[in-house]
Amino acid sequence: MNKLRCLILFTICLLCVGCENPCENILPYYITDKYISVGQEKDLFEFAGAYIEIFNNTDLEVEQVTVNFMLYDENGKSAGIYGNQVSSSVDCGIIPHKRKTVVVSLDNALGPNLEKSYQLDFVYISRIVYTDGTVWQNPLGLFAV
Repeated sequence: MNKLRCLILFTICLLCVGCENPCENILPYYITDKYISVGQEKDLFEFAGAYIEIFNNTDLEVEQVTVNFMLYDENGKSAGIYGNQVSSSVDCGIIPHKRKTVVVSLDNALGPNLEKSYQLDFVYISRIVYTDGTVWQNPLGLFAV
């Protein structure tokens, strides 16, 4: 009886892992590129900024996104004055099925004492506001890259 339970449980787990995730087909965005620039960029940041390229995978125009990510130095150690987690809302205007690069200032997160390079990890969008007023939310970061 114990072996039968284990076999049934194993089969169920195998089916769940092996099946296609329906959420993958309806993800409203893709992050197609991400990097950090150190140095001043006029009107965007004084010390450093995160560039995140977002593809709008919907038929609606995106008005605003809330971008979340973690910062690490070149050795993979946590970076940031108050911790390495960053969250920022950005007005972006991404038309349907097109991509756009949004810039997040890291001046408050890193300050003026910078290292040569930084890395972004666990990048995701937690909130999308569309021009028609609808809102999509992903507060847990289930679709992070």
